[in-house]
Amino acid sequence: MTSNDELTLQSRLSEAVKGHQFNLAVSAAQGKQTTDMVVNAVQSIGGAIRDLKKGRFESAARRFGVNQRPSKLSEKDISGRWLELQYGWKPLISDVYEAAKAYEAITNGPRVSRVSVSITREGLKNTSTSPFNWTGQGTVKERWRLIYEMSEQLSSARSLGLTDPLSVAWELIPYSFVVDWFLPIGSYLENLNTIPKLRGRFMTIKTRRFQCSAVQGPNPNVKWINKPTTFNSQFYFTRVVSTSLAVPKPSFESLTDAMSPSRIWNAIALVTQRIR
Repeated sequence: MTSNDELTLQSRLSEAVKGHQFNLAVSAAQGKQTTDMVVNAVQSIGGAIRDLKKGRFESAARRFGVNQRPSKLSEKDISGRWLELQYGWKPLISDVYEAAKAYEAITNGPRVSRVSVSITREGLKNTSTSPFNWTGQGTVKERWRLIYEMSEQLSSARSLGLTDPLSVAWELIPYSFVVDWFLPIGSYLENLNTIPKLRGRFMTIKTRRFQCSAVQGPNPNVKWINKPTTFNSQFYFTRVVSTSLAVPKPSFESLTDAMSPSRIWNAIALVTQRIR
């Protein structure tokens, strides 16, 4: 586990306490961009309908960024539509859904007094010794669980992000989402506005399990998967009770963790836009 995993765990706790992920302050700050996108889409659809009624099929296709001649197709048009979908329409749909959840959570009043969230990571671990006398490789599974017993409910202003100007400022910085791929500053700022202000009791439970088959030396060419001679199992457990939580500082993600397949496509689209 890393500090970024702990930030993710705290973000899940914040969402569970609020009952939603809607940030009214950020949505309001990005209102002009959202309005322009919707207006342009409505105009394109309306214009395309008029063109189709008059039999102007090529004109209707161009309004949606579709060119009838593939040789004339622009990479910038394709990348622009992709980015509009990823960072325009998908966030808008998500905001509409989360806004409905926020309305439900606020109007229904306090519903729960105990919240539990968790995060799990799993990977391979090599436990070979040096100098060589035995070698082994197995699976390690780590799980963090956070239980929160509330003694105070979040106010509507805090729940909707109206007391979080730093997150709004960060969201308005161009390409801040690219920085978040490698250094989750956005999650850090959101947690900083919510987590330290929660009142109640917290229980943090950490477990780690490791199991492997091991083979003894002295032959370094012997592989543990061929001749297992012993079985090794380890278990680690800790439980901490506190009345507050500290927000960890974000750390840099590895390139493998930062660049998921969808982010790779987004990065290609961004580079295409800048180059063209």
